[in-house]
Amino acid sequence: SGDQVWMPRLRIDANFIDNRIDAICGVQNIDRNTAQYKLLSTPLFSVDYLLAVRADDPIEVNSWEDIRALGNDGTILVIRGFGIVDILQNIGGLKIDNGATSSLSNLRKLLAGRGRFYCHRSPGIKNSINREGFEKQIRLLENPKLSEKFYMGLRKDLPEKQIKMINDALVSLQKSGELKRIFDRYRE
Repeated sequence: SGDQVWMPRLRIDANFIDNRIDAICGVQNIDRNTAQYKLLSTPLFSVDYLLAVRADDPIEVNSWEDIRALGNDGTILVIRGFGIVDILQNIGGLKIDNGATSSLSNLRKLLAGRGRFYCHRSPGIKNSINREGFEKQIRLLENPKLSEKFYMGLRKDLPEKQIKMINDALVSLQKSGELKRIFDRYRE
């Protein structure tokens, strides 16, 4: 249970602490996650993180260094609590705004000029732009791009027998191609 209603990452983490949930699907191998969860070794899926800008912004960048060089004119909008916050912070020297709790909030902030870039994963970002009717106002940049793998995280105190059973099931799904087929249904 628990997969029927989307909940913010901070609530998921709180539910883990309270032992109300045992597993989380789709977490990255970053320090914050490995401190809380036992990550299984089989990746569930991989995504690319893309940068969105206003369509009337002529900016073209090739690297994170290009964005770093923009200083305050290179603010990157991200969603609070998402792993991309940690990843961008680890790149270093980037100006990051993680005040928003949704893609819609960041798209609106981007259009209002409260950030130069919005960084979010694909699949996901294109759908958000289209769903809100912003496809003529926002464009996606080709570079720089980040690719990240996402894993299943389990409560660290789960019995080893259960961890092995879940891990073996994931390995089987991966070998049969079923994990890829599931992910491809949601690719945009």
